[in-house]
Amino acid sequence: MRLTFRILFIIFPFFIYAQSSLVESIEEGLKNPENVKEIYISGNNVKSYEGLEKLYLLERLTLVNVNINNIPSQIFELKKLKEIRISHSNIKILPKDLENLTKLKKLSITYSKLEKINCNLSKIELTEIDLIENNLKKIELSNFISSETISLDLSSNPIEDIGHNNPETSNLRRISLRKTGIKQFPSFVTFYKYLENLDLSGNTFNTVPETIGNLSNLHFLGLNRCALISLPNNIGSLNKLTWLEVNENNLTELPNSLCNLKKLQYLMASRNNLENIPKCINKLISLTKLELDNNQISSIPKSLITLEKLSELELTNNKIKRIPNKLFSSLSLRSIQLKNNLIRKLSRSVFKADELRVLNLSKNRIKKSNKKKIIELLKKQKRITIHI
Repeated sequence: MRLTFRILFIIFPFFIYAQSSLVESIEEGLKNPENVKEIYISGNNVKSYEGLEKLYLLERLTLVNVNINNIPSQIFELKKLKEIRISHSNIKILPKDLENLTKLKKLSITYSKLEKINCNLSKIELTEIDLIENNLKKIELSNFISSETISLDLSSNPIEDIGHNNPETSNLRRISLRKTGIKQFPSFVTFYKYLENLDLSGNTFNTVPETIGNLSNLHFLGLNRCALISLPNNIGSLNKLTWLEVNENNLTELPNSLCNLKKLQYLMASRNNLENIPKCINKLISLTKLELDNNQISSIPKSLITLEKLSELELTNNKIKRIPNKLFSSLSLRSIQLKNNLIRKLSRSVFKADELRVLNLSKNRIKKSNKKKIIELLKKQKRITIHI
């Protein structure tokens, strides 16, 4: 009994501290300001931000769905502030006063009306900047990025011009310029030598320069919906790339150099005009997921069978007529999607696939007699689900 009391005595003050470190209103925070490190305010019912400056130990501030046209002036007095997150507001300007928050590391103003930046964010040395879904048209990267900046997201802004300076000195790891309307590939990104994540999806350039090969540290590359007609040969120089997305473009082929990407795990090239799968695909020894649905592919190369780590194969809506028997001898394939192709026959070897769990062959041209035999065999085992 005494031991229980002592444990409660130790834990209870910690519980109170943990509970009071996060508050959901200014009034609640002012009851015990010395313990408040985080405030989360949601909704348009805040009439005034007076007293917010008295939460002098505040480190994280979140305002969601708030009806404000400007960042409340009280925020600039919070010298301990490390994170600001404001979303769904009417804020149009980032004022120069923001530079006073010298300990600020993360700034997120999203789904707002931001159109002008009157401060130099690089002076604050932010590590993360997130300005998704605003009205920014002109960007000068030297006013954003310092040597401390790791992530910059300017997606869904109607950007017309991007200025840049000395990217060689940057430690930037992630850039996202999704759906910004840029009409030419932003070649300056290839100078960010430490870049690991680059997403340029949803823009209207149709070519990628060979200089993309300079990004030797890149792990993720997103180029969906960019009207691409080809990929550069130097894409095969991205030795650390693990994830490549080139969905919804106008590609008719994938370059053979792509097969040099020994660390590539995810390859997504759906909704293009691809006519074949590169025969050298067996060199992608780390590949676990291959998505090539909604193309014009007519055959599955035998070389694909040797991919020991491939677990998901998506080839729905193509023109494939035949499944190589040895495909089912793969050591790792768990899901094969071949819906809406031109396949006429399914071999019994499918039941020799130890790891296979899902096989989708619906909307093909499989003969009734073959279907009947497969259905009878299915009744004898429950390991594989076959849609036929």
